[in-house]
Amino acid sequence: MRTTGKVIRFTPEQGYGWILPEGSRKAIFLHSNDTLDKIVPRVGDILEFDVETKSKGDRAVRAVLLDESQGGAQ
Repeated sequence: MRTTGKVIRFTPEQGYGWILPEGSRKAIFLHSNDTLDKIVPRVGDILEFDVETKSKGDRAVRAVLLDESQGGAQ
């Protein structure tokens, strides 16, 4: 099931960060390799993604940008 969430942290140099899904208090890991359009997410961006459970926890996969941040802090 696809879900949406806001990027709360992303480090472009390392290629990963976290998304806070709508209605959740638990952040989900996102790696830049898991974006469909090879975007570099910014804090505040809204993404749509699938969640896969891995050995280290939940991970956002097949993420796409829905709405860009309007210059939020990195």
